[in-house]
Amino acid sequence: MNINHWIVKSLVCTLLFAVGGLNMYAQKDKYLIEAEAFQFKGKWSTDRSADCMGSAMLRLNGGGSLDEQFDALTVVNIMEEGNYNVWVRSADYEKLPGTRLFRLSVDEKPMKESGKHGKVGFYWENAGSVQLAKKQVLLRLHDTKRNFGRCDAILLVKDHSINPNEIDRKEVGKWRKNPVKIETKGSGFDNVSTPLLLSPDAEMVADMENPNIRVSFVKAGTNNQAIACRTEIKVKGIWRRFLSTMEDHKVFLVTAEQSPVDNDKFFPSWKNAVSKSSFTVGGKEYTVQSDEDYLNPYVAGVLSEAIPVKAVNKDNRSIEVQYITKNGSAITGYWTLPAEGNHVEVRLSCRPATDGMYSMGLSAFQPVPQPNVSNILLPPMFQYKRISPHPVMMLSSMMQQPLAIAESTIPLGGVMSSFICGDDTTFPQEWGSVDFSPMGFSVKNEQNVVQPVAFAPVMGMKDSHVKAGQVIERKFVVGILPAGWNEVVEYISDQVYKVKDYRKQKDVSLTEAMFNILDLMRNEEYGGWDAGLKGFYDIEGDPATAPTVVHAAPLAIIAASVFSEDEEFYLSRSLPTIEYTLSRSGYRWATDLVPGGYNKTLETLRLNPFNSQFNTSYYEGLHRLLGGLNPWLSSIALPGDTLRRTKGYSTQVLSWVQAISAYNLTGDEKWKRLATSTADRYIDLQIYKNSSQPVGLMAFYNTNVYAPWWDLIDLYELTKDEKYLKAAQYGASNTIAGIRSFPAVTENLQTIHPGNRFDGNTNLWWKGKEKYRLGFPRVANDAQEKQVPEWLVSPVGLGFEQPSTYFLRTKGKQVRPVFMSNWAPHLLRLYQYTHKPIYETYARNGVIGRFTNYPGYYATGYTDITLSPDFPYKGPDVSSIYYHHIPPHLAFTWDYLVSEAIERSNGNIYFPFCKQEGFVWFTNRIYGNEKGKIFGDSKAKLWIKRGLVQVDNPTINYLTAVSDKYFWVILSGESEQEESLTIRLDEAAGLVGQGDIVQYTEKGKTMKINRTGNAVKVSVPGKGFRALAFPLAEPRKENRYPVLKNGMKVVDMGEPFGKVFLFRIRSPFGWDSVYGFAETAPARDKEMSVSVECNGKSCRVASYPFEWSFYKLGMDEKAVVKVTVSSKGQTDKTKEIILNSK
Repeated sequence: MNINHWIVKSLVCTLLFAVGGLNMYAQKDKYLIEAEAFQFKGKWSTDRSADCMGSAMLRLNGGGSLDEQFDALTVVNIMEEGNYNVWVRSADYEKLPGTRLFRLSVDEKPMKESGKHGKVGFYWENAGSVQLAKKQVLLRLHDTKRNFGRCDAILLVKDHSINPNEIDRKEVGKWRKNPVKIETKGSGFDNVSTPLLLSPDAEMVADMENPNIRVSFVKAGTNNQAIACRTEIKVKGIWRRFLSTMEDHKVFLVTAEQSPVDNDKFFPSWKNAVSKSSFTVGGKEYTVQSDEDYLNPYVAGVLSEAIPVKAVNKDNRSIEVQYITKNGSAITGYWTLPAEGNHVEVRLSCRPATDGMYSMGLSAFQPVPQPNVSNILLPPMFQYKRISPHPVMMLSSMMQQPLAIAESTIPLGGVMSSFICGDDTTFPQEWGSVDFSPMGFSVKNEQNVVQPVAFAPVMGMKDSHVKAGQVIERKFVVGILPAGWNEVVEYISDQVYKVKDYRKQKDVSLTEAMFNILDLMRNEEYGGWDAGLKGFYDIEGDPATAPTVVHAAPLAIIAASVFSEDEEFYLSRSLPTIEYTLSRSGYRWATDLVPGGYNKTLETLRLNPFNSQFNTSYYEGLHRLLGGLNPWLSSIALPGDTLRRTKGYSTQVLSWVQAISAYNLTGDEKWKRLATSTADRYIDLQIYKNSSQPVGLMAFYNTNVYAPWWDLIDLYELTKDEKYLKAAQYGASNTIAGIRSFPAVTENLQTIHPGNRFDGNTNLWWKGKEKYRLGFPRVANDAQEKQVPEWLVSPVGLGFEQPSTYFLRTKGKQVRPVFMSNWAPHLLRLYQYTHKPIYETYARNGVIGRFTNYPGYYATGYTDITLSPDFPYKGPDVSSIYYHHIPPHLAFTWDYLVSEAIERSNGNIYFPFCKQEGFVWFTNRIYGNEKGKIFGDSKAKLWIKRGLVQVDNPTINYLTAVSDKYFWVILSGESEQEESLTIRLDEAAGLVGQGDIVQYTEKGKTMKINRTGNAVKVSVPGKGFRALAFPLAEPRKENRYPVLKNGMKVVDMGEPFGKVFLFRIRSPFGWDSVYGFAETAPARDKEMSVSVECNGKSCRVASYPFEWSFYKLGMDEKAVVKVTVSSKGQTDKTKEIILNSK
């Protein structure tokens, strides 16, 4: 920046500040205070509402105490003395009006009760007036009825003629003032000592070591009267301490007579927290408990350090340590080292001195000073440098990987990562819910410094309430690696939680499951397809004005007709999908405005291919799936030779990913250069680093919490640059951190549906305009009690959507992973290139044996209901059947099948792909029927559909393909052991000749296979691969269709219709279709209609959307389209457009 530019910029900034400052100080007599901005919220909670001034409010739950200690408090700086009128924006309701009451006090003067204005929703109530001096004034919100009061905002105005109900909300919003940030004084921890510094030559009391880690208890403190723990890790052959010579691994005890836990603030909180802070306003001291107090696990009761007083070696791998606590409770610690590895197993046994609630805690290694913190992980809420400002606990039941990690830079360079977790015996065979959690974790210690900490039992949980003398015993694991947090995640998964590749495929192969999903998509009644709207119903879309449909994976729908060569599917699903994506502005669409939905503005209802959410990658994929027959799509994919500027649905649309697609479309090296240069910055700023702001409860984990990494594999394949593969692995650790790793899966049976009951999800959503849920109302005994193998119903391997939909805060509601494992094929590809088993394990655990048809979205507990091929036809729908999720479920299933075959073949199989992306994490490779490679056959194309062949062993996944000379069957085994199977040629039998059938191994070794009639018997090794080449009876001729260069025309028909777009679309089936529409949004008052004629066919459209289609025109047939538009008060307009065949 040159000096002149800097001077001008500084002057502009100064002027803007001056203008803003004048505006601010011009409002010294008006104070709008948002309720959610109160500094001390007491028992009030923040909630969201579009009807609120700032889309948020403070709310009360029912019941509870009316004690003033639970009031919400904040301080406002009054800049002008005078008599102020006081207004409160509260909520009232049609049912039981005037009963949800609370009272505001201003400067400790009580105002009238609020919440009884009699209007439905939020409304300003005059609560009185108050004389205020120029000073800091306290505002207090007090519950008066224990009945769900709601406060949006408070307004103090000197002008008593002002009625905020009569003023535009935006104008009132200009009076907004921030409360004063008050500093508080807190109480310390009297029962916790300062960590001891340990001398290198301290006298040893007990010690143990393995090749990686050494644990010692040594004498320390004044006159060596104390005992402390010291841990060393071997790095490059040298024993090293962690960060300093400070003692490691403090043990503590939290005790209370009664300290119930609740989750109304999502994180566990304790209303009986012993910590109290104070502040002073106007000479008066106020004692408060803020959110940070309620949420602080160290003040859930009285915190007491457990002081080690004796340590003895039981053998060379274990140490027994005796601890004493302030309240007289005794703790024994059993410290054990495995034969090798970087962790220590710690079993703490507490004998309580008195009846009450008890929670033991263990802090791993040492506190990490802020400058040394390079990354933390407390999944799913805290990662990178997203650290809570104050200590909070994550319950193990709200976590997918129950652990806490602190990655630190160390004085000698590099990083070390300390961690704490449970072990594979910690977690009972329970699905998980708000009702119980065996452990809790934090990445802050009691001094608010970063340090991995674990608690068990969790204070307030049922197992924390014990009698005096009743022994509590819990296990912890602490460890350290001279590596980053990402490698620690892998270590804990493999070495501690021992996550195994445990899934089985017993009844239906993944291939047959895909066929079942395709059949469901064909079924309009149960598949949720609306032919008129050309999309799948959005079950959450309120149809008060119009039903909403969604296309979450349009390329998968188009590919399905291509790889199966199914012309009927193309006509009924693929072509309407193409038309939808050429016209609609987004993934979601309705025929009318939908308040609160995507289509809440008329602009979103305007039809135009150049103003939509469908990105360059989509149109490049469409071009390829249609066989390259429609190069005119390039002008839409790259308008003006630029990438489309689009926004995804709850995900980024990455320019470098679009540039890869542009390169694939054009072959222009400039797009490849753009992709690599932009991706390099992306890796640095979003993969290895990210924001430091903790994420919210509504953040989609796989798109908003960490940056998508899977497209980096595409860039690695394109450039062969290892840095992209390395970055993809780093990003994948975030994915794995969000996948369930517990409870351990055994070979035992377990009971499901006890008492012939399983609830799952129960909310009635929408199907079209009707309230609907398949199988509801439920019938008696529709979930039979039975015993099933643990592996069949285990959640281990499933990911989740977002924290708020995973961990439900309603008693009795279980956590909800999701079946949408779209990330699984990406992990398979990482396994292909790195051969790291964790990637294959997590990929398989998310997919194999999980479904035999579309299983719905949420996994809601231990059930096999969703595993039936008939589930989406019969229900009961315990998992939420989201119709628009069926295509993306197909997408990752298809991607998985092909990716598995490619990986298993050691690269001897390859098929071109395009990319479906832009809708949350539903990103997958989409394979059509472009020529690929199967061993030496470079003309092979995927061709797969039900009935080509039959495979009689469901443990085998299969693909089929065809070239000019061979029909291929590709087999991937999902069993641990070798499996025999019979392949029967059905529809394919007419193509196959009598020549030798050749079987290929993954290494390319071949052998001839005998054929008996139309059947072939083969064996596939455990989790192995085989490919069979059947010679064709005669060469299969490839259909070669002429390219359609000019398939789009635009004419302006004037207002109110605007532009009319016309498309000629060449299908892969040897015929063309004509599709057109007027861009106008709905305008009922104009009585509009469009009449269209095309080659002797005609139609009239008298309502929005003004669109039309004519199918099956000959490829050499000239399309003459005559469009006539009519509207109230205007002369009809007619234009004739010719769409040539070339």
